[in-house]
Amino acid sequence: MLFRSRLKYSATDRTALYFSRPDGEFVAARRNQVAIAAYDSATDRTALYFSRPDYPHEFRLEQDYVMVAGRVRLLAGAQDYFLIGTDRALYALGESLATLADYGASGPHVADERGTLYFLTPRGLCRAFPFEPMTEPAHVPETRETVLLGLLPWSGSAYCIAHQTGETRTAPQSVPYLPKPIIAVHANGIPI
Repeated sequence: MLFRSRLKYSATDRTALYFSRPDGEFVAARRNQVAIAAYDSATDRTALYFSRPDYPHEFRLEQDYVMVAGRVRLLAGAQDYFLIGTDRALYALGESLATLADYGASGPHVADERGTLYFLTPRGLCRAFPFEPMTEPAHVPETRETVLLGLLPWSGSAYCIAHQTGETRTAPQSVPYLPKPIIAVHANGIPI
């Protein structure tokens, strides 16, 4: 199950309005909302639930969500976009969900004073927004289990420092996503 929730009721008509915070693995801020990522291992998808604007404790679970392939490793709000990095792909959520790359993120991010995000992927260091890979293909480092990032301003430049520990990830993170079919059944039991 993706979440546990408690219903909140309207004092006037006693109908369900909002659910409380869903359980999830990642949390981040998107403008004036809270975003919570809940991974479902059975479908290998992550549901990103967004709180009601200006009410970080109220979630409309049936309306305010986005589904992405894979398990989220990075969530970050920057400028007018929300960066979503899974183990399969990178996405930008603005007015709609757009795919930035067919490879995933390796872990956390760091931001500079202008709000530019820097993060590590299996193809090296990238920045957003706008999205740009920064590592030449010949110099891409191995990807490890744990990634830590820091930004070091020094002598008029800024250096992004990545520290990786743990086992080397040998499985590619750009495995194509094949969604499972959605099957609906009529009340009479006939599948469509």
